[in-house]
Amino acid sequence: MKHYYQKRSNTLTKIGLIILLGYLILFVWSFYGHSSNHDSNTGGLLLSPVVSLPVQPREEVKADEPKDEKTLIKEEIRTVFGQDYDRAMKLLTDPRCHENLALDPNAVNDNTTWGGKGQDIGIFQISTYWQGFDNHSVKFLKNYKVNIRIAKQIFDESGSFKMWTCGKYLKI
Repeated sequence: MKHYYQKRSNTLTKIGLIILLGYLILFVWSFYGHSSNHDSNTGGLLLSPVVSLPVQPREEVKADEPKDEKTLIKEEIRTVFGQDYDRAMKLLTDPRCHENLALDPNAVNDNTTWGGKGQDIGIFQISTYWQGFDNHSVKFLKNYKVNIRIAKQIFDESGSFKMWTCGKYLKI
């Protein structure tokens, strides 16, 4: 048995060397040119001509400029509201009636000053009264990402913006 495996191993080694030699011949042939490219001055194969490609000017890569807060807020509203983005922006910024024209995440409307209840806080003026929040522990409503998501939940549950004064007025 030892002789059989030794013989088989030698055969595999020979096959491997033949394959390797074939790859080497292909490499040399492709590097130095085809057999029709002979030059008597160099005594054999002619080197492939060097091709120079035009150099394209590099585009100046600018670092992303930091986005202002209003742009980030609009992007967040677009992400969260998706196809209802335009209606959400109308609720917030329509000149006839708007909940938060400046898109100010720190906006607070104290409804008690005119006889109402609670406060409306943040981008979508989330009502502390209607949402059952304590007026003194609602700092999280000034986080625009949280505020937008709460507004989306209210919108989804009601099917429209009718829970907001301007939503009723604008019929959206």
